[in-house]
Amino acid sequence: MYSDTRPFPDAEQVVMALLEPLATVVVVSPREISNSLIQIHRAGGADDGVTDIARLETECIACSRHDAWRLAEAVRQRVLNAAASVHAGALIDRTAVEIAPQQVPDDNPDIRRVVATYRLSMRRPLTAGKD
Repeated sequence: MYSDTRPFPDAEQVVMALLEPLATVVVVSPREISNSLIQIHRAGGADDGVTDIARLETECIACSRHDAWRLAEAVRQRVLNAAASVHAGALIDRTAVEIAPQQVPDDNPDIRRVVATYRLSMRRPLTAGKD
């Protein structure tokens, strides 16, 4: 029977590190938004004992439709190209789009929000003394 007590990577921290070059990345959006930002949260997933298969929802928030969609597409390309890479100490094996970007209404009529859901498969980080 497989046994490994090392924790899986914090999927939100991994995605924050992955997306930081694109815009400010947060887990809770501020009340006032003046610049484009990406809000993320883990929305479930599973593991097989070796790989954590995390579902992550991204919300690209901007003051114009154009900026929100442009950021959402940049996020999609960055996630899709992250397979076989390391971010925040975690090896990302595979990535996939589960729900493609779609605009959703915001309570603030001056804000545009484009939401998407991605799947990232990540292994536990290696630690000293473990192969």
